[in-house]
Amino acid sequence: MTDTTHYYDIWHVAKGLRKKLEGLAKERDCEIVGKWTRIIVNHLYWCAVTTPDGNGDVMLAKWSSIENHIHNVHTGHESPLYPACTHEPLDGIERKKKWLKQGTKASVKLCAIINSKSLRKDILKLSPRHQTYNVEAFHKVVINFAPKIVAYSYSGMYSRLSLAALHFNENSEKKQARKENGEGR
Repeated sequence: MTDTTHYYDIWHVAKGLRKKLEGLAKERDCEIVGKWTRIIVNHLYWCAVTTPDGNGDVMLAKWSSIENHIHNVHTGHESPLYPACTHEPLDGIERKKKWLKQGTKASVKLCAIINSKSLRKDILKLSPRHQTYNVEAFHKVVINFAPKIVAYSYSGMYSRLSLAALHFNENSEKKQARKENGEGR
């Protein structure tokens, strides 16, 4: 199978990264990492999704830029494949964000996670297009219709799985519900 390109699902890599960041945020003098966790995990998804050809070197260059970004450095990244952040100039609330200071305990430990050998190896193989979240969402619906703790007859299980499939297919493409002020629920 030398012609097969194997990719990793972003969700699984992101889940492991989130756990490490949340663990670090619980340490003394590292609480600021908690405010960056969502941003860093979103950046991981962004690195893969904005590299549709699946070029691992470009994804890794984009990923490496987060180390500069958390220190409020947006140009002069080390890789020529991604030399500067592509976001607009930060102003307003984004400009007032709590940036990390180089050399602090939080910064050093966060950079160790960001630059870990195993994470960098995984980033090279992130899938740019195909993710398993739909399958996992469907399995969650199946569990609602047919909990594992209950044993069903063949026809009972078949009926419940059919209902789960109908429910999932009907509702999987719906837009998120909105409040009166337009915010998502």
